[in-house]
Amino acid sequence: MNLPTIETPRYTCTLPVTNLEVSYRPFLVGEQKSLLITQEADDVKNSVKEVFRLLDVCTDIDISALESTDIEFLFLKIRIVSVGETSEVGLECSNCKEQNIVTINYLDHQLIQPEKQVDKLLKLNDTIQVELKMPSIIDLADIQDITGEIADDNPITTFAILNKCVNKIVNGDEVLTRDDFSDKDLDQFLEGMTIDMLTDMMEYIKHQPKLVVPAEFECQHCNHSNKTLIEGLDNFFV
Repeated sequence: MNLPTIETPRYTCTLPVTNLEVSYRPFLVGEQKSLLITQEADDVKNSVKEVFRLLDVCTDIDISALESTDIEFLFLKIRIVSVGETSEVGLECSNCKEQNIVTINYLDHQLIQPEKQVDKLLKLNDTIQVELKMPSIIDLADIQDITGEIADDNPITTFAILNKCVNKIVNGDEVLTRDDFSDKDLDQFLEGMTIDMLTDMMEYIKHQPKLVVPAEFECQHCNHSNKTLIEGLDNFFV
């Protein structure tokens, strides 16, 4: 006797950056199990790849073309309909540094808009322009896999992120895409830029929309009142 097919509900949402309407469904049990296994392995790169795979099968959109903020938003929406809107997470007290188990509500997520808009087309001189893009979540996972961290004060990490930000280089009438040069060639190109040019590139990265989930708690150890913002795809896992 054939077993019945379970119909999976579908939902829609509008992505905050691209404003695209997306149809999505919850994770299935086997899919959630696979995500948990990769998460427990403490392998950032494979965890991100698993998230991409799940988003690909749970939605009707090309995930690889999305901005990282849209991917985080979409994963959060699917996580809510799959396992619920709340989760218990460990948060550090800003006063005594002790860990606290705090219940957060992902429905409280907020999109923080940048203070100003920075043009993705950076003019270096009269003939050379660089078209910028935000690094993908896979790019950031690759960088963390190599450097061990994603930190603002790590020059190696910063330079690696800048490398991933370059989408095209326009030299007069010639347009060079990522397929036209290697990472090594691009590193040499970046090393030939002035400090002001690199600062302008960092301004583009700095002024991008950011998805956060606010959390407030009173420390169980010192009674200090804490307010913090949770961000990053790894903090939205089930």
